[in-house]
Amino acid sequence: MGLESCDSKELMDYNKKTKVEVNERAVKILQKHDIECYGTFILGLDWIKKDFKALAKWIKKLNLVFVNLQPLTPLKGTELYEQYKQDFIIREDEYEKWDLAHLVVRPSNISVRRYYWYTMVLYYKITVNPRSAWHMIRKYGLYDTMKLSVGAFKVNIQYFKKLVGGK
Repeated sequence: MGLESCDSKELMDYNKKTKVEVNERAVKILQKHDIECYGTFILGLDWIKKDFKALAKWIKKLNLVFVNLQPLTPLKGTELYEQYKQDFIIREDEYEKWDLAHLVVRPSNISVRRYYWYTMVLYYKITVNPRSAWHMIRKYGLYDTMKLSVGAFKVNIQYFKKLVGGK
């Protein structure tokens, strides 16, 4: 579910035509009907540590266990693409890196490495904690929880490689 942001101004800037309160209600409705919400979030290019922490706090408030964290990626054909084109740090022909997981634009307030570090910390805060583990074991059983944990570990390895590589 594209929740995108915990900040109404960002939602407006991304032209999402929704509000934080609407997204919160949608998540509650899903939870009421025992439907697992896999939240997708856009991580801003101007973010600093406090922004990552604010998103972690909001995700925990919503009791989300599954998340997809994506740096803002200005895709070809969009206004954002033209706005950021001169700031790309990934060549346009490196198609495999235009996967909504790599930074394609240098963050404006922190280094690329720090950005990936904060992304990894945020991901761990949501997926690797006793509340999430207990929820998953109760809902999916130990075997499936272990399989999901291996997948989460692989995601973090990918971010660790990006952190070390600096791109």
